[in-house]
Amino acid sequence: IQLSAGIHLAKHPWLWLLHADSQISQPVVEELEANLTHVAWGRFDVTIQGNHFLFGVIARLMNERSAATSICTGDQGIFVHRELLNQAGGMPKQQLMEDIELSKKLKRFSKPLRLRSTLEISGRKWLVEGVIPTVIRMWAIRLAYWIGIPSHRLVKWYYRG
Repeated sequence: IQLSAGIHLAKHPWLWLLHADSQISQPVVEELEANLTHVAWGRFDVTIQGNHFLFGVIARLMNERSAATSICTGDQGIFVHRELLNQAGGMPKQQLMEDIELSKKLKRFSKPLRLRSTLEISGRKWLVEGVIPTVIRMWAIRLAYWIGIPSHRLVKWYYRG
């Protein structure tokens, strides 16, 4: 819902969908600018802020999963040309998994460009809720969505009530 509101207000033909706690570096901006002329959509690799020994593994798995499936998450800073977004039917109007649904729609047109400059994402959620329990819960929610449980039913589980 927040993404749809931002897209509606944005005036530029390119849209960059970022989480509020993403850390943007100069190399990220430069790589994005250098690639906008020959692609319709894409995403960045990520690293996770924090000192947990599993964060490097989790980030690598996120990056490789996305590369293999062309399914991108909001953590990965999805960028898309407004024209392609419109062709794909716009931003999905759902409270959760909208990034997954958007990726499914966009990949029908083309594979996303994978930019290797890394967005640094917050590890706070994993540290507060426990790294392993958070990973298990996220995968369980993805599986539930994949088998057809509507996102509006998964919101309570994601936000823990």
